[in-house]
Amino acid sequence: FNIMEFHKDGQVCVNPVNIKGKALSELEKNLIMFFTKTTRTTRQILVGQSKRIASGKAVESQRKLVDMVWQARDMLYGGDLAGFGSLLDSGWKLKKSLSQNITNDAIDKYYGAAISAGAKGGKLLGAGGGGFLLFYCEPKYRENVRKALPDLYELKFRFDWQGSNIIYVGDKHLEGMNGFFE
Repeated sequence: FNIMEFHKDGQVCVNPVNIKGKALSELEKNLIMFFTKTTRTTRQILVGQSKRIASGKAVESQRKLVDMVWQARDMLYGGDLAGFGSLLDSGWKLKKSLSQNITNDAIDKYYGAAISAGAKGGKLLGAGGGGFLLFYCEPKYRENVRKALPDLYELKFRFDWQGSNIIYVGDKHLEGMNGFFE
């Protein structure tokens, strides 16, 4: 895990977040991810988001989101995983204020269903508008969350310290994801 700081002068600082031991294994165990079956054009979402921030309409939300990054780091270091899950929910609500294209009715429905089923918080991975929903969900609620999202495809994952890579994709795994990997 890294926190990346992008400075006005173009400098990028990468700050490793070295979560270890029990906190790391608990975090991995408490995350669950689903494919929304929708894709989006990232550029369109990011351009709209940038315009809103530049106009001053979303500056405060952006500042709060940046502050949340440091709060999340501290929670992870301190082992406050339930707090981290709740912080994801707060971050999701702020992120939605950055652009009307971050979410849509279907994603909001899925998100609400997962929260009602026991997930503490979640987020869309990437720019928004579709793709993958990641939830913080204690193991005792995982099956409830799965049942609340029957139309979505769950992707099992583990943390990998070499970066993103696909280890195996069989025909069964592609079901419902036509065109996604093309």
